[in-house]
Amino acid sequence: MRNLRRRRAFSLVELMVVVFCTSVIAAAAIALLHHLGAWGRSVQDSATQAAAADRMEQALRRELQQATDLQATGATLAIATYHGTSQWQLAKDACQVKWTAGDDSPRHERFDIGPHSDWQVATEEGLAIVVLDIEAGERGMPLRVVEPLREREGASDE
Repeated sequence: MRNLRRRRAFSLVELMVVVFCTSVIAAAAIALLHHLGAWGRSVQDSATQAAAADRMEQALRRELQQATDLQATGATLAIATYHGTSQWQLAKDACQVKWTAGDDSPRHERFDIGPHSDWQVATEEGLAIVVLDIEAGERGMPLRVVEPLREREGASDE
C-alpha cells in the first residue's frame, strides 16, 4: 500500500534547481546593469566631446577669420594674426590652445574632443580649409572648418 501522506518539504533536487535558476537570473541582471552603465558613460562622453568640438570649431573659426599665416606640423597648428599667435596642440584626448597677443600674458584653453591624429591644412582660392581626422579605430567626429582668409597687406592682384 502506498504512503498517501502529503509532502511538506522540498526535496534536495528541487532546492538545487531553484538556487541555480536564481543564480542565473541574478548574473544576467548584473551583466545587463554593467552594460547599461558602460553604454550610459559612452553616451555621456560622446555628448561632452560633441559640445567641446562645437566650442573648438567656433574658436578656430574666429582665429581663422583673423589669420595672416597658417602652419601645420603633425599635431601642432600655428595661426598667426595681426594681434598675436596661437598654438593648437593635439594631446592624447584633447586639443590645447595657447594664445599669445602683444605684451599680454598667454591664455590657455583645453577642448576635450577625444583622440585625433593630426592637422591637415590647405589654402585654396582665398579659403582656409582645416581638417582634424580621427585616429584609426577610435570613435568620434572629425572636424572640418572652411573660412575665408583675410587679404594680406601688401598683396596685389597682378
